[in-house]
Amino acid sequence: MQPISSLPVNRRVPVLDGARHRGIYVQFYDPDGRRYGIPTYPYHWAPEGLLTIRQLRARGLRPGGQPVTAQILWRRGLRVAYLYRADLALPRRQATPAQLVAVGKALAARRTCPACGSAPVASVIVGDRGAHGARFCSCSLCATAWHAVRITCVLCGSTKSIAYQQLDGGPDTVKAETCDACRGYVKILHQHRQPALEPVADDVASLGLDLLLREAGYRRGAVNPYLLGY
Repeated sequence: MQPISSLPVNRRVPVLDGARHRGIYVQFYDPDGRRYGIPTYPYHWAPEGLLTIRQLRARGLRPGGQPVTAQILWRRGLRVAYLYRADLALPRRQATPAQLVAVGKALAARRTCPACGSAPVASVIVGDRGAHGARFCSCSLCATAWHAVRITCVLCGSTKSIAYQQLDGGPDTVKAETCDACRGYVKILHQHRQPALEPVADDVASLGLDLLLREAGYRRGAVNPYLLGY
């Protein structure tokens, strides 16, 4: 159980109180914490002055060690977001130059082969037992595979503006993961659906997808020795 902080604002929501007075049941509205042990509100109904972690980050803030003040429940109570007092929040810590350099090196290491330092030829969603649905990059030079987080650009590490492109009428097991942050792409093969897919061979076999993305203004981020010059 999270430690609880007292509410600095009126914990009641007049609109929801009015609904209760009219005999309307409001799920997850427990401003006094009698039912859930902590002031609780429905989704989008938190009192002013209380923010979630995500909302604090969007404002450049962090909880700063303060305890949880309240919570939001939704999706039949299966999802929860804790609320913190905005007046007690502190500015987010800024990374030092040395930390930024270290983070940059770590991200670069994730984008290249850990064995030989080469770029990937493609990424593969595997169907192996114990790793089903996991994504691995395949080295263009030595064929080493290393884990890569899904829905994350292999080239720049961005998680924003990620999209998946494929040829009209083509197989949905071979796609290109495009990133609008760096305007690059790397193909992604769904080997868990079609086990016969092979990174180097099927990268060459899907050259039409490369031509389509080139016309759309994306650059190829992967390396394939059989496609040098394209």
